[in-house]
Amino acid sequence: MAESIASSPSPGKGKERNSLEQEQLIAEYRDGIDLPSTFDIQIDLDVPRTISGHVMFKTRYGLGPQKVYICLVRLHDDYDTHDIFLPGFSGLLEAFYVQEKLMQRMLPGVYAVFKQNMISTTAYAVKWYITLFANTVPFQTQLRLWDIYFLEGKDVLVLMAISILWVFKDNLLSKEASFESILNLLSSFYVMEDEDALMAWLRRAMSDRRLRRDMAQWREEWKELVRTHKEKDALI
Repeated sequence: MAESIASSPSPGKGKERNSLEQEQLIAEYRDGIDLPSTFDIQIDLDVPRTISGHVMFKTRYGLGPQKVYICLVRLHDDYDTHDIFLPGFSGLLEAFYVQEKLMQRMLPGVYAVFKQNMISTTAYAVKWYITLFANTVPFQTQLRLWDIYFLEGKDVLVLMAISILWVFKDNLLSKEASFESILNLLSSFYVMEDEDALMAWLRRAMSDRRLRRDMAQWREEWKELVRTHKEKDALI
């Protein structure tokens, strides 16, 4: 995956420009690893306890970390992930707004239950978006989801959130469902029965021009709500 996004052309950029930018990023990485950083200790703690078994991460500051650096820069600059982490989390709240609009259309019963029980999207979906579902679905599913994300953009993340809610809808609509049980369910690790069916649904949804147009319109609506300071009342 790192190989794929690090070497593939960024959206709207030609291959020559992309190649030049990649060479510049490699040079920046090699220069940067020799500079002191307050994050060195944390990196040295995190890598061994997470991905030390991967062949590309057995050497400190080797090829694997270099490709990760390029990927992260690309995600920040070309895929708008920086919006998620801006002060106030404007990009994250925008995704929540679009998700809730889709819930009203596709899962009105679930939306009503969440609103009745005051279950805000921020209560369960933050980790979905800020990790790109890395701690929510199996690794193989992550790779396939990220492939769509790198090709088509951030709408697929919202649709993935909707798909999880859809799978759990019977539990969410159960009379026995409570605030605690719903949050426990949505914080669990999600393993789908048929991964191919999930990916087929995501592809169909991403190919739906009307749906994508509506999602773009909702993103603009959110920006207008923020501009006019009316966003606080727009989410559950």
